[in-house]
Amino acid sequence: MPLNMRSATFLFLLAVFVAGMSAQTKALSAVTLAMSADTPEYCAGPMTPNWPSAAFFKTQNPDDMVLRLPVTLQYKNHRSETIILPPRIGLFNRMIVPGRNEPIVLRNAKYSSGLAVNAVTTPPHPDAPFGSIGFSAVPGGNFLCLLAKGPGCTSDTVLIPVVDHSSQLDLRGKTIQIVMTRDHTLQPSLLQKLTELWKASGTVWSGAVESAPLTFRIQDEPFVKNCWPSSSKK
Repeated sequence: MPLNMRSATFLFLLAVFVAGMSAQTKALSAVTLAMSADTPEYCAGPMTPNWPSAAFFKTQNPDDMVLRLPVTLQYKNHRSETIILPPRIGLFNRMIVPGRNEPIVLRNAKYSSGLAVNAVTTPPHPDAPFGSIGFSAVPGGNFLCLLAKGPGCTSDTVLIPVVDHSSQLDLRGKTIQIVMTRDHTLQPSLLQKLTELWKASGTVWSGAVESAPLTFRIQDEPFVKNCWPSSSKK
């Protein structure tokens, strides 16, 4: 193959690759997740066994400490049209700690296997309350979260082990980062069906969205209180 033809072929393939990466980046950045911390609570262990996250980590020592961190979440739509967000089917929280090679998994929950093809409802309205158990509409443009209410706004609580004697973990005085991934994936057949049915109301979005790292400094000497229900005491 002549040199000029090889060069032209290379430039063509490079252009296709760049265009593909650009399209993929635009698709991935259509919806992003912003996370901000609210008022923290430092709780004495052990955690109650019936707490939702107890299956993923559970303090055992009365001198252990858990940080209960409420967070405000905002789904941001970077398109001009309304994004229709499916119900959340999964949640994955991890913590990045300086000096540790691997992040600490705080929660890894699967809520359902997804919606059935016949589980079709009317499209959500942009002014309807945002929720994780049903479809939500997130209008285009920038909106502020006021008390975790408003377009694309919700809240959650992250449980963070601060002192865990069983693993010799002590995060007092350290700065950590929290990353949250929320899965809103639809089955391809349902996505195709709803995309056609709801095209006049907005664009149905399917996939997982990951927050930017939330940086939080844990106090050196936190005020610790008993946060768990009295039923956990025996």
